[in-house]
Amino acid sequence: MAKYLLTCGCGATLSVDVGQAGERVWCQCGAMLDVPPLRKLRHLPVAAAPAEKSASWNARRGIVATLVILAAIPALVALWSRLTEPKVAKFEPAIHTRNVEELLKRSTPVQAWQDWIQHYSQLGEHGFVELSDSRAALIQQEVAKRRFLQSTLLVTSAAMIVLAAVAGFWPSGQTRRHGNKDARRGR
Repeated sequence: MAKYLLTCGCGATLSVDVGQAGERVWCQCGAMLDVPPLRKLRHLPVAAAPAEKSASWNARRGIVATLVILAAIPALVALWSRLTEPKVAKFEPAIHTRNVEELLKRSTPVQAWQDWIQHYSQLGEHGFVELSDSRAALIQQEVAKRRFLQSTLLVTSAAMIVLAAVAGFWPSGQTRRHGNKDARRGR
């Protein structure tokens, strides 16, 4: 609704609307002003319309922002878990052979005999086995646990994003109430 500017003798301007036509209003200086009738009111200068707050913060936007932030947290934790998960080191036979030779050069005959008993006597019992990292099975179990955790966190994050989308696009309560009033009036 348009507002019009009514000027007081003190120099102050009052904003009046069409509904106040023909009434009296008080100025901040204490003077009582007569608002002109409707046909004369339209000749007064029009007050600048206040800027609409199209991007105002409301409860709905707060809920959507909270859900998006809560969705980002498990997604970031899943990403961190993925980036820091342990990896089974690739077995390099040449490096292993070099390490064994260096160990043998530094060891005493007694230590070499103990290493022989501990590592190489099993060859006679079990035969040759593929050399690999002894912790490979434990690392693979840890990776499997982390992958399950990551998928759970990503599903939780996706669920929160869906809730945020539903909260953002869900019709507001006012629209439904007005629609019900209109439906009752039409009866």
